[in-house]
Amino acid sequence: MNENQVAAHERIAVRKIVWREVFPWLILLRVFRVAIAPGPLMLATGALALSSFVWWSSGFMFLTQVEYDSVQRADFIGWPYLPSERITAHIPLTAAGYLPSATGTVLQPYAHLTEPVRQLFDYTTPWNQVVYYLFGFLLSTIIWTFVGGVITRLALVELGSEQAYDWVDAVRYVLRRYLQYLLAPIAPLFALFGLGLLLVPLGWLMNLEIGLVIAGLVWMLVIVLGLVAAWLLVGLLFGWPLMIAAVGAKRDGDALQAFSEAFSYVYGKPLHYFFYAVVAVSLGALALTAVQLFAGLAVEFGFWGTAWGAGAERITQIKEQLPLAQAGRDVGGSATHDTGVWLIGLFVSLVEVVTTAAAFSYFFVSAAAIFLLLRKAVDDKEMDEVHLEDEDVHLETARRAMLSDDAPPTDSPGSYPVSPPKDEDVAE
Repeated sequence: MNENQVAAHERIAVRKIVWREVFPWLILLRVFRVAIAPGPLMLATGALALSSFVWWSSGFMFLTQVEYDSVQRADFIGWPYLPSERITAHIPLTAAGYLPSATGTVLQPYAHLTEPVRQLFDYTTPWNQVVYYLFGFLLSTIIWTFVGGVITRLALVELGSEQAYDWVDAVRYVLRRYLQYLLAPIAPLFALFGLGLLLVPLGWLMNLEIGLVIAGLVWMLVIVLGLVAAWLLVGLLFGWPLMIAAVGAKRDGDALQAFSEAFSYVYGKPLHYFFYAVVAVSLGALALTAVQLFAGLAVEFGFWGTAWGAGAERITQIKEQLPLAQAGRDVGGSATHDTGVWLIGLFVSLVEVVTTAAAFSYFFVSAAAIFLLLRKAVDDKEMDEVHLEDEDVHLETARRAMLSDDAPPTDSPGSYPVSPPKDEDVAE
């Protein structure tokens, strides 16, 4: 290298830094913008309404009257089995004042979707409640697998490829692969129940005194079986959102491949996963706090404006009666009065549903973003390596051209006709 080249090399200046390459996790900053788009938000709102009806129906059919009354909540969507305080029960007291309203909202979708599994694996759960949880879980999984698949497909394309993607195209994409989406998280659960059934005969034997001795002798085998089940269960609890994203990222993604990738990411890069999850939860807490603020101001503005005409006492009375109306209980007034309060409560609850739907949408979009980040860390794949339907069109066009007997025109763009060699070329 001569002196001029050295001088030119030293004058090279960095004019642009691609922060996405330096800090890939910055993709999480774009999650909320995708999550509150009309398509994902509308789908999540519809899924909340359907899943609420599913759990209400399951409780009505399989729970006793006392159990059914104990799980009812005074809100439209209801969490029929999950007190919100349980999410933050073990958080240090120094942070407890902030987390229930912020982080608790972000964690609520994950807790809502996984809590039935915990109840099913709790041996103290009565049989009628086992049927209640199983029925509600299966039907709500059918709903949320479809909606989550559509939202993650949207997020994979928009976050990974940085291209606009219509949510209607995402719906078509998921419908064609819905069985694989559904089997990815369900199949490991069937395997876990199969492992549990292997222990049922031993449980029958333990009803006898001598059987208890035999069980003690073979209990080491039970522990080994439990270790296998724990490996499956932990991988499933933390990996099922990644499974849904894995099916939507590839042209021929299937349940087995999604299971394998999700488990390899969870167990291969657990610290990466933890870091990305903490960042996503922190950003989501800030964003969803803003959503709650806007929703609360919208509701309170209506009460503030009507109070100028109806009076503060009248509006205060109506607001105090709203929880009863939302819970379907008697407000205590005339039929006309109760109907009016119920209608106001219905629309106020609808605002709460949309606010909660934003949390669910954020959960699935962040799962797609974390999948892209973990895939890059484990498989060294770029985040824009997401299958698009346009690729199928190009591949099909190329396949038909190869199978066609007609030679491509010589003047067509992109065609390179081959001329036969000349005699002098051959001689040379």
